[in-house]
Amino acid sequence: MADQTDIVELVKTRNPIEDVVAEDGYPLPQRGRYRKCTTAGTGGLVIDTQRQTYHWNTRGEWGDVIQWTMTFRRYDFKAAVEYLAQRAGLPAPEWGHVDHAARLAARAKEECLDVAMRVFRRWLEGSQEARAYAMGRGWTDSTPSGAPGASGGEKDEDGRRETGTIQKAMLGYSGEGTEAERAEMRKEMAQGGVDVDTPVAIAILGMRGDVVGWAKRHQVKLNDTWLLDGYIPGMVGHKRLVYPHVRNGRIVYLTGRSIDKKYHYNLPEALVGARQAYFNHVYSSGADEVVIVEGQADAVSLAQWGIDGVALAGVSVEAELGEALKRCKTVYVGLDADEAGQKNAWKVGEALGPLVRLVNWRGAPLRVGQGPQPSAYLDGEGNAQTIKDANDLLKSMNQAGLAQAGMTAEGQKAYVHELLKKAPTYIESLCAWAGEQEGAARDEAVRKALGVVCSMEEMSRAQYRQPLAKLLQLGVREYDHMLKTLKELSKKDNDQMTVIPTLGGPIGQWLVEYLYDASERKATLAWRDPEGTVGCGETVEIDGTWYGPYEPSGAILNGGVIFPANVGPLKPTRELVAYIEMFITSVYLLPSKTTAKIFAYYALLTWIYDCFNTIPYLRAMGEAGAGKSELMSRVGLVCYRLMRANGAGSSSSLFRSV
Repeated sequence: MADQTDIVELVKTRNPIEDVVAEDGYPLPQRGRYRKCTTAGTGGLVIDTQRQTYHWNTRGEWGDVIQWTMTFRRYDFKAAVEYLAQRAGLPAPEWGHVDHAARLAARAKEECLDVAMRVFRRWLEGSQEARAYAMGRGWTDSTPSGAPGASGGEKDEDGRRETGTIQKAMLGYSGEGTEAERAEMRKEMAQGGVDVDTPVAIAILGMRGDVVGWAKRHQVKLNDTWLLDGYIPGMVGHKRLVYPHVRNGRIVYLTGRSIDKKYHYNLPEALVGARQAYFNHVYSSGADEVVIVEGQADAVSLAQWGIDGVALAGVSVEAELGEALKRCKTVYVGLDADEAGQKNAWKVGEALGPLVRLVNWRGAPLRVGQGPQPSAYLDGEGNAQTIKDANDLLKSMNQAGLAQAGMTAEGQKAYVHELLKKAPTYIESLCAWAGEQEGAARDEAVRKALGVVCSMEEMSRAQYRQPLAKLLQLGVREYDHMLKTLKELSKKDNDQMTVIPTLGGPIGQWLVEYLYDASERKATLAWRDPEGTVGCGETVEIDGTWYGPYEPSGAILNGGVIFPANVGPLKPTRELVAYIEMFITSVYLLPSKTTAKIFAYYALLTWIYDCFNTIPYLRAMGEAGAGKSELMSRVGLVCYRLMRANGAGSSSSLFRSV
């Protein structure tokens, strides 16, 4: 589904929500992440420029720039996207039947979750038990201005209440499961234009009756339990705290946590799709630092300290978070401080790199202020429990003994930030563990640790040379000698592997392509295997034979032939055509939309030219100085293996270029 919405994401990127809102008659301050409209009658309208969302508290509205346009201009989703594309100077989206249906389905899912979450938030406000549970987690609630615990934070539209963490995180409550609650949810969905018979609505409401017939109509695969019981469970009921998973300004998933027992609930994948990581409400994609934690409660706790956090919530860090976290300067891993959590932390370290920092919430090697170090917290029955995660640490800080000792909100933030500063890197933790081993176990552990050291880039390896040698309980000379030996052995193993160089093409039932990154001056390969799986790397094994890229020649190094630098996500033809049209028309004024479309389809043709015996060529004609050469150069950049001939027009010169 993510690939189907890329054009929509491009439209959102080209239309900053703060600009659109201001153009629509709601002036905003020019600086700051949170920009509040001060025009009379707009109380509670706040724009978050980092997350590109708006919240209109007095109206109970929130969403992204598309949702704003739909609400403000009374457009449907399709019309809103087309308006924003026109506003940004982009070509009108090509709404193919399949693509459009997929986008509408994705948006319908988001709107259903949106409606459900509004109801869940209302139920939380009306439930003293659920709010008490959330506050027992250590999170702040909206309080009257000037009341104990009020810190002069963001005021609601009435100017008398501060918005607490519970409200900022948009937490909700699934209710008791009464018929009145289900009726209220159905009514709210109907008013919001949500079809209550769709899979995502059933995931919220649940269903009894002819589940087999319903599943056939909606092409849903039922599990055995649903078939035997004749019942599909829903999110409503069971007294759960509800967490909204927000990405790019939209709710994409919901999870729940029972308030009276330790039980977590995820929406069924068959109805809503795969699980999603949880990004806390202060997270932004441009954050310099981010902390990865296990559970949603830990991420909410980090947000209360003003720290960007991501909860894995059961997803794989490699599959879901690798790309999102690449832009962060420092990534911390603060999983549970038990044996399972620490093993998972090392797996995350292996996935994200040796310099990921591992946080231990259990013991801080420092003090902040005059208060004691947090070491335990009291559970609901008054029993002391050892701290194992970020939320435990928050609860410990908020309990009377520590609060009276001076662990204020600012003190908490200072303590946690110092804790992050002291967090060791994954490679330091690994070397410390290896240095403590004995006998044969030590030999294997040291070899494993040095193998990770070898993967570090040269500057970092030099920077950590002495600390790592000390942790491994080795002298620096011994450390250097072992590292050198391991690198030579690795190189020898690689040298013994015969790699056949290739410039790409069909190899058996595989399709191989040559890649060259001019900025890195490095060649790699991309491939598609017989099952359709796409990958890329320095080498690939096909039917027992290893293949690698030819060393770049002078023609490649000097830009005489242009190769793709990397592999992007798989996209349908219509989206590729739309992207190429945007790429060309953002610079050139063409006679018609048809001309741009011809250019786009010609570029795609060049990538499959060898499927045909005869193909046309593309030529630009016009007066001198009209920009023909530059236009052809720009089109050529998206064609297959652009060659810059520079006047080499004879048959012999072209033959030598080929």
